[in-house]
Amino acid sequence: MEKKKDILIWTVLSSLIIIIIGVIWHFLNDWLGFIPFLRAISPVNESVWEHLKLTLWPVLLSWLFIIPLMHYSRTIDLKKTMISVTACMIIANFFILSIHYILLAGFHIENTFTDICSYVIGILAGQLFVAVYIIPFEIPKWIGTLGWIVVFAAILMYSFFTYYVPDYPIFAPPK
Repeated sequence: MEKKKDILIWTVLSSLIIIIIGVIWHFLNDWLGFIPFLRAISPVNESVWEHLKLTLWPVLLSWLFIIPLMHYSRTIDLKKTMISVTACMIIANFFILSIHYILLAGFHIENTFTDICSYVIGILAGQLFVAVYIIPFEIPKWIGTLGWIVVFAAILMYSFFTYYVPDYPIFAPPK
């Protein structure tokens, strides 16, 4: 029972950290100006695609710098970190996109409140998955390498599509 309580506490605390970083991250371009480097890592408009950056950078930063402080060993296992970042990012994006498009297509609902709720639900789901299925287990080296590849590919995609925006609805800000 104690282990389940620890997992719940870890999931909630780490998710809160990521959500707080995500809220701050959302406004970086507005606060600091549209510096070319910041455009690649922080949302530049209100499109769905740009907001998916909020599942990469806040999760990556929290896993590399903040979450190790919460962990008992206070060390960073980079292979476990990268697969954790990857898993959380993919699961969070799945929930965010699913909730957004179900509400939009099914109910014509699109507003800030539902966007924030989908972000919170996505981050919580991603962190819970990591806490239950990744942290307690030994991770093979090849899976850690896969995590590095996916995170690097996400960084490249988010950066590239910020500067070279395709003409598809996911990349367009709401009207």
